[in-house]
Amino acid sequence: MNFLRGPLAWCGLLALALITGGGAAPAEREGSLLVNTLHLSEEAPPLRSVRVLSLGFGEGRGRAREQAFEQAQQWLRVLGRGADSDGPAQKSFQELVLEVRAAAGVGGDGVLGSFPAGVLSPQFDEFLWSAELDEVSEVIESESALHLVQRVETYVAVRQLFLEGRGAEVRARLLELRAELEAGAAFGELAREHSMDLLSAERGGDYAVFERGPRDSQLKRAAFELSPMELSQPVATPLGWHLLQRVDPSKLAPELVEENWGRFRGVLITHAGSSVVPNPERSLQEARILASDIHARLEAGDPFEPIARFSNDDPGGKERAGDLGWVHRKTPGLPQHLTTAFLLEPGEVAMPAETQVGWIIIRRER
Repeated sequence: MNFLRGPLAWCGLLALALITGGGAAPAEREGSLLVNTLHLSEEAPPLRSVRVLSLGFGEGRGRAREQAFEQAQQWLRVLGRGADSDGPAQKSFQELVLEVRAAAGVGGDGVLGSFPAGVLSPQFDEFLWSAELDEVSEVIESESALHLVQRVETYVAVRQLFLEGRGAEVRARLLELRAELEAGAAFGELAREHSMDLLSAERGGDYAVFERGPRDSQLKRAAFELSPMELSQPVATPLGWHLLQRVDPSKLAPELVEENWGRFRGVLITHAGSSVVPNPERSLQEARILASDIHARLEAGDPFEPIARFSNDDPGGKERAGDLGWVHRKTPGLPQHLTTAFLLEPGEVAMPAETQVGWIIIRRER
C-alpha cells in the first residue's frame, strides 16, 4: 500500500516547525534573552521523548489541506485508529514512519529527541505530557502541516561485550560468545574475560544508560530496539563489534546515565547597537570595556550573584542574580553562547561573547 502521495514535506525542517518555545508557562519564561525557556528548579526537569510523522500542505508542498487530512486519516486507519477504522492495526507507528520516510527519500525514524515541559509548541507539549508510553495522538495541525505524534521511551540501559576489529572472524567470535550467553553463561563473567572495552569489562559489562536523541548513533538505536534482557545481534561501529544486552536502568550506576543537562548563570551587557534591546546610554566600546571588566572580576574570584544583580540587562536577570537554570545541550536552536558553555568545567567562566543582542558572559554552575 502506498502511504504517500506527492513529496513528504517538513521532514528536514520538522524540528523548526515544532520547537517554538510557545509551550512554556508564563512564570517560567520571564522574557530572558539568554535562554528560551527557564528551568529554575533545584533538580534538572524530567524529559519525555517524541516520534513524529508529518505532512505539509499548501503552496509549494504538492497538496491542499484537504488532501493532507485525507492522507493523515489513511495513516490512522493503518494504525487501527480513527472513527472509520475497519480493523486491527496493519503496522506499528514506527513501521509506518520508516515506510513513509523511505518512500520520500528521507532517512531516520522520526524521533525528534527528548524534551522538558515547555519547549515544544502547546499542542505537542500537551499531548506529550499527558500521553502514556507508545500512545499515538490524533491529527495535530500546525501552520501548513499535519502531524501524528507518538510518545516513546526516553532512556535505555545496556551492558556490552566488545571485540575490537571489523573483520568477519571477529564477528564470528562474538556470535560464539552470544551462543554461550543464550546457553546460560553469565554476562558479567564473559564481559570481564573477553570484552576489550576495559572500563565496562571491569564493571561486568555495565556500559551506559542512553537518552533518546534526534540523531542517535547506530549503537544507541540498536539499544532502543531491544526488549528487556534481550541480546542484540553483533552491532558494528568504526571500532569493532558490540554485543548489547538491555537491562533495567536501576541496575546500572548513576554515573553511567548519559548527562545532557548543565546549570548556568549569565550576564548580558547591551549597547546602542544591540538589535533586540538597544541601550542608547551605552556605546559599543563602553559595553566591551564593561564586559571585560566583569570577566576579569569573575576570574579573580568575585562572586557572580552580586555582579549579576548590579550589571545585567537580561530581562529578569538582576532578580535571578543571573541564574539561567538548567539547559539541555540537545535543545534545537540552542544559542551559540550556551552551546560553547557546555565545554566549561563547573565554576569556569567563558570569555565575553559578542552577539547581536550584546555582550554575554556565562559561568557554568553544574
